[in-house]
Amino acid sequence: MDKFTVKPSAWNTVKTDHTYAGWYKTHLRCGPSVFFIIAQKVEDKWDDVHSPLHHHTTFCVVDRVAVALHYLSHSDGYSTTAALFGISLTCARQYCVQVCQVIRQRYLSAVVCLPTRRPDWEKVRLGFESVMGFPNAYGAIDGPLVPIKRFTDHTGWYCRKGFPAFNIQAVVDDKLKFMSYSIRSGSQNDKALFRES
Repeated sequence: MDKFTVKPSAWNTVKTDHTYAGWYKTHLRCGPSVFFIIAQKVEDKWDDVHSPLHHHTTFCVVDRVAVALHYLSHSDGYSTTAALFGISLTCARQYCVQVCQVIRQRYLSAVVCLPTRRPDWEKVRLGFESVMGFPNAYGAIDGPLVPIKRFTDHTGWYCRKGFPAFNIQAVVDDKLKFMSYSIRSGSQNDKALFRES
């Protein structure tokens, strides 16, 4: 059987030897223990979102999670990720999309959510007070403009700084856990983003 994808020996070595913690932190922005927890969670829900991988598949779910984490934690684009893992740009993009679909469809709403009960809100308030000494805070809000490639239909995507962007707003609790997020076009100012979130 012909093989069209050959994993670089570096990734094979790193994946099987957990003493390469520095490689994980540099390329995946987390240690091996955290990486394998994430990979296991994605693998547990993979078949709920995608059809099972073929038994001759060269890149298993763990490998695809590594590809996605590298791409999402670096600003170099798919070409750098593809080169690191020895895959094509198309495969790098496909693996990232697949992993993100599993996370979005199976974990996002359970992990990123506002408290629904008064005692939970009070825990957040007390946490801010104990950590920062700031009373009556129920969340911290901030947001960046994230540059994007210009769409064909780019009307409304240019931000006040003159480039196409997403305007993102996020709210975190006292433990820096995301409670809410909103992603809008770059042309929306912070006031409009806050009002519509």
